[in-house]
Amino acid sequence: MAAGIALLPGLIPPISLFFQVIGRGTALAVPLTRLLQLFVNTLLLTVAVTVTAVVIGLATAWATTRVDLPLRRGWMTLAALPLVVPSYVAALSLIAATGPGGILLEIPTPYGFVGAWLVLSIFTAPMVHLTVIPGLGAIDPATEEAATGLGAGRWKVFRTVTLPQLRPALVSAALLVGLYTVSDFGAVSLLRYDTFTRAIYALYRGQIDRRPSATLSLILMALAILILLLERRTRGRSALYSKRPRRARPLIKLSGWRMGLSLSLIGSYALIALGIPVFVMAVSVGQGLDAGQPLGATLGAEAARSVGVAVVAALITALAAFPVAMVTTRRPGRLSGWVESAVWGTYSLPHITVGVAAVGFALQWARPLYQTLIFMLIIYVGMFLPQTVGAVQDSMRRASPDLEDASRGLGRGPLRTLLNITLPLAAPGLIAGGALVFLSAMKELAATILLRPNGFETLAIRIWSSTSEGYLTRASAAGLVLLVVSIVPLFLVMNRDLGD
Repeated sequence: MAAGIALLPGLIPPISLFFQVIGRGTALAVPLTRLLQLFVNTLLLTVAVTVTAVVIGLATAWATTRVDLPLRRGWMTLAALPLVVPSYVAALSLIAATGPGGILLEIPTPYGFVGAWLVLSIFTAPMVHLTVIPGLGAIDPATEEAATGLGAGRWKVFRTVTLPQLRPALVSAALLVGLYTVSDFGAVSLLRYDTFTRAIYALYRGQIDRRPSATLSLILMALAILILLLERRTRGRSALYSKRPRRARPLIKLSGWRMGLSLSLIGSYALIALGIPVFVMAVSVGQGLDAGQPLGATLGAEAARSVGVAVVAALITALAAFPVAMVTTRRPGRLSGWVESAVWGTYSLPHITVGVAAVGFALQWARPLYQTLIFMLIIYVGMFLPQTVGAVQDSMRRASPDLEDASRGLGRGPLRTLLNITLPLAAPGLIAGGALVFLSAMKELAATILLRPNGFETLAIRIWSSTSEGYLTRASAAGLVLLVVSIVPLFLVMNRDLGD
């Protein structure tokens, strides 16, 4: 029952879209060749970004959890921080850094596929980083030590022992990155790469009839369901927990060129993913101040609203994700399969489509909720629920059911077992998923524009509106505030829990 209630927010957009398309008749108004082109472009970008982001995120997670790096937790946090940079800000930074008069390089700006691939790969890799860290920490070191004792080298141990145990975390992370890429609008729009989201936005703006864009949105959701089905086919069925007590793992000691190479690689990623956007925004703010442009007097209030909404959304989503993860991991079957498909299906929708569908739902069936903060948070839960569900599922799959059975056998009831055994085992996933939701809510733009109460301005809205109006100084100042505000909670989360 709890899982069913948690799924309700995510069902609002597809149900609303279904009635808009089927109930009133389809109106695609897109040639078949154009539809095929959009499908190929979207699929190509999704595959390329997912593979690249998984490689980068796995490398940063491994280096910051397994290697005895100096200031290891600081590097761990730096590798996760690019997640706070919205895709449209990253794209704008790339455009401002290159091209004629570029701040960094005067080379042709990589518009199209290359630019979208670079931006989305770099700035979605932290999703993999945050999701894989709890998985690496949960692996019993005895399994790897046994392989080493039998003569396997470090690379063979990683390939034959570690990677198979990381499969659930990697698959969940790849699913997050893939569906994020499918639904991204900001980067592909600014970098002029045609995908479904850009075509949907054009149809929303160019036509009064919203059925063509709703039809394309349903096709996009079908593509996401296909990705989900492929993920379920490739998921391993073996247990990934160990029945022996876990112990602390000794870190790998590196020296000389190996340590230098590790630090240079992770430092290069941090420089590209954080240094360039921060430098470009700082230069833009400095140039604007020199020219006498105002930064805006409402930045503090916008930052407070963004943080408040993000914290509440993260808490509610974590609470909703727990029963869904319990159903899909502890009660496998056809029903749990449908539950999981429903969770991930909504995540694939472009957020502007989710916003329009939610507005249509509110006007048709829930008018008192229209343009209220409560309704915006409800839709946030539906959009970001998979981010927490994937992380919690990985933690639950690593927790042996024997521990819960033993608790019940010793006389503890279901509630005490849930609070004292199950919740602590799921805590790493809940924390990692909550961090992802917090950062996603901080930078959410499209749905916020359509669903927010009148006058409810956030940092994301300030960045987008100022950029659209040509006030790059205001946009850059809001972008810097967004980054600074997000550093503190992410650093605390990584330091207290994920870094252990």
